[in-house]
Amino acid sequence: MSSQLYTYSMIRALYDKGEDYIDSFWPFVLCVLPPDKSALSYDAIQGIIEKKYGLDIPQHSLGVIVTRAKHKNLISAKNRRCALTENGLKYLQTFEPEKDVNRRINELLEDARGFLKEKHHVTLSSTDIRELIQAFVKEHIEFFEQFINPEGVTAELSTQEKILQAHEAALLSYLAGVERAKPSIFNTLQEIVCGSIISAILRGKSLAEATKRFEHTSVYFDTSFAFSTLALDFDAYNKPAQELLKLMNLERSFRFKVFDFTVDEMVRVLRNYPKEHHLYLPNIKVGSIFSSLKAKGWTTADITEFIVKIEENLWKLGITVEPTRVDLQKYTPTSENQRDALLKYKPEQRELGQNHDLAAVEKIVEIRKGPV
Repeated sequence: MSSQLYTYSMIRALYDKGEDYIDSFWPFVLCVLPPDKSALSYDAIQGIIEKKYGLDIPQHSLGVIVTRAKHKNLISAKNRRCALTENGLKYLQTFEPEKDVNRRINELLEDARGFLKEKHHVTLSSTDIRELIQAFVKEHIEFFEQFINPEGVTAELSTQEKILQAHEAALLSYLAGVERAKPSIFNTLQEIVCGSIISAILRGKSLAEATKRFEHTSVYFDTSFAFSTLALDFDAYNKPAQELLKLMNLERSFRFKVFDFTVDEMVRVLRNYPKEHHLYLPNIKVGSIFSSLKAKGWTTADITEFIVKIEENLWKLGITVEPTRVDLQKYTPTSENQRDALLKYKPEQRELGQNHDLAAVEKIVEIRKGPV
């Protein structure tokens, strides 16, 4: 993406101006909000930032970023919708003009292109050299230790050169000499590298440092969360659920599961759709999975096909179905007091739904073998 180098440079500049790395990202939210102070949803902000700057900001990270900007009184935020404040508009005027950033980046690109042509007889277009540097920074960030840590061992670069493609090896020879010969261009390159590293935080586990590692942890999904991971609900629920699943996958120590009676509950809910879908309008959102399915245009045939493949679809997401001996139709909790407590929390829940939730609680207590 042609904007990526500009984005990296901007991230570094913002990092230097801010208090911590979160301050490198909330200005991107300001930049995509309308100057007339009209509000945008998280989904819209997320999409525009990705299209304009090449930054894929997960919604859990976006929430942290938005909160920081709100605390600085630069945006207003309510119900996952954001708008610029007067202070936000004034702050945007302090940014380095985009044309100045691009001028410095183009100076780096042209200098690198000239070096490769003169010293290595490699002829590349401006677009080619941009993509080469962008890909190199992303794929071989370990080569840039000396740009971040002046005391790093730079001799390792020459030993790694053997495993690189020809154009990459030529580029590496350029990078190795630019610090001494051209400090202003080196500073631009340093911005790009630092910005690339900082932006990787967005794709990491959390915007806060992890304080605990998970080992061999089983995660059991309930009905609603499973529906969202399968993209059956509205995007406001689907996207965060899918991002959380992706986030947990990074840890590589989670095992994702659903109880077989949770799958039964999902099937039971879906089978009611043909009887109740006429109660919902496709252009009016209601807090119900049926409203989402109506908006997606699902028919009775779609429901039938999905039910047949539901376990296969869960398996594709790495979610296994754990067998139990629970029959929700015949289930009785160990104490009816539990049902009374659940009724206070979900007063409109039907008996089979109650049976599912109470059975899930009892199975988890059984699996844990004690209080946690």
